[in-house]
Amino acid sequence: MITDEMKRFAAYLLEGDLEAAKRLYRVMERLGYGHKEKDKSFSFEDDLFDFEPRRFRGEAGQKYRVSLAWWPGSEEQDPDFKATSPRFLQALRHWNTTANCFVLNKGPEYTELLGKPKMSAVTAIVSWPVQENGKVIPEQVSKRYIIHPWIISMHYLKDVREIHEKFPLNEYDLILGCEDHRFQRFSLQPTKGNLLQRLQKTTGEKKLLFETISRKTSILISSIEEHLGRNLPLDQVREMIREDPPVEALLARWR
Repeated sequence: MITDEMKRFAAYLLEGDLEAAKRLYRVMERLGYGHKEKDKSFSFEDDLFDFEPRRFRGEAGQKYRVSLAWWPGSEEQDPDFKATSPRFLQALRHWNTTANCFVLNKGPEYTELLGKPKMSAVTAIVSWPVQENGKVIPEQVSKRYIIHPWIISMHYLKDVREIHEKFPLNEYDLILGCEDHRFQRFSLQPTKGNLLQRLQKTTGEKKLLFETISRKTSILISSIEEHLGRNLPLDQVREMIREDPPVEALLARWR
């Protein structure tokens, strides 16, 4: 039977919108679409097909309660909160003003063209609805939670790891206090109870909520590197900077 989702996938291909087609394909693949043994439990009633994760960005003066959502097993929608630590992906990257995006560094040739790269890290988080004081609003959890890629510097990754040593983040959430919107500066404080881990232990509607969050997290993880930067071949990088070489690269050549 040809479903609406199949029609939408075909329409994306015909229109040449390959990015939309890839996103839809990832969702269908992750959820076992087309596999008879999984079709009975497959549902499009939630917003999975409209899920387009956006980078977490805080507003100055606001507090956010987040659960770290990327653990061993998250790719299979079964996070292991008993694991030693949550997962982060680290990569060297360059900011390119011409393309107005980050470009991943794949070797010394990229450094020669784009200048010295910076190391960054990304993971998946669930941001929960909270009051001004940072306390969760229970009745709004199922409607206002948001799954984000969280991109941080090595400085913040070090802070998260130090917190995890004293307050295991499989049992604690983080309270992020945004101090600067432009540069995304935060204070980090642990708070008792990992809400995502608690949902995993529930039944009924709360368990269904956990499963939906796990599916979305799996979708995010499948393409999480894209949130750190574009993975471009050297030829494309050369073409991109031909008319506007970065100052850092010029200085590196003169040293």
